[in-house]
Amino acid sequence: MDINALIGPDRPEVRAVMVATVSGSASAAGTSHSLGNDTDAQLLQGLREWAEVIVVGASTVRAEDYGGATSKSGAPAPIAVVTGSADMDPDSRFFTDFTTAPLLLVPHAALAQAEVRERTRRLAAQGAEVLDAGTTSPADLLACLRARGYGRIVCEGGPGLLSQFVAADAIDAFYLTLDPTVTSAVETPVVRADDATSPRTTRLTLDNCAPDADGTVFLRYRRAPRP
Repeated sequence: MDINALIGPDRPEVRAVMVATVSGSASAAGTSHSLGNDTDAQLLQGLREWAEVIVVGASTVRAEDYGGATSKSGAPAPIAVVTGSADMDPDSRFFTDFTTAPLLLVPHAALAQAEVRERTRRLAAQGAEVLDAGTTSPADLLACLRARGYGRIVCEGGPGLLSQFVAADAIDAFYLTLDPTVTSAVETPVVRADDATSPRTTRLTLDNCAPDADGTVFLRYRRAPRP
């Protein structure tokens, strides 16, 4: 399958990438590792190569055992982790095995707390760059990243962060891989709002639909052009 065709036109924008079962669960047995296929892995890698920065929530980094941004040739896009507490293991492979140093997007108010400052100090000692991301609302996150010159942005989730981006109407293109499995219960929804997230419904346009031989379907949706 042509990965470039799945990725689509090259333009600076915010893209969200998701994988889910037919019944709408973004995980099975606690992670997304068993979902998708080789083409899905290639699509994710292709989007990472397109991106100038990758945004992900700290809970997803922990749950999915993220590795750092590595590449055998060239400098990969940094992975920017949204974290309110900086409660992350400095000895995890995310902070010990990388080519491009990770970014930590931390709320301004949290950086005033002694415990958070000590955690960020330990993570910075491993090479991470700590950024004051305002309130860490999607608007503040994107402003922080764009101020550094990042125009091609990929959001990899998890469900809480995706929900905030959807509520803020901050995503231009959605990449959804449908895994041909069905579960009797939705273990992890693709988006999951908390009490502080305002509900929002946005109608999308189907930009591309590509079924793979094993029944996996690759969907690309796009929001209406911004005025």
